[in-house]
Amino acid sequence: MTLTSAAQPSSSVEELAREVLEKVQAFDPDSLPRAVSDATVQQLLTVAVKLYASKLDDEVVLFPFVGDEALTPTEVGTTVGHMIKAADIDLFELVAWQSLRGN
Repeated sequence: MTLTSAAQPSSSVEELAREVLEKVQAFDPDSLPRAVSDATVQQLLTVAVKLYASKLDDEVVLFPFVGDEALTPTEVGTTVGHMIKAADIDLFELVAWQSLRGN
């Protein structure tokens, strides 16, 4: 999948993404983890992170979540902790990288 930096999103991709979101959000949150395979969760997270990073690289100011209460601190901390470990990033490196980028 190749991400483009076009000003307007492709309507077919946008429509498909919204359709997937609507269908996933219709599931009971408690049964959702059992309804989606681990591999699919990994693929969705990978695509989402690449898309978000691409937006930031294009200097789009974009809050990472849909609202202040979309995720709990525990959900964010657990996920980010596993992502940092999987990417083999030292916390010192992360702080240094963020200060260089002005984050």
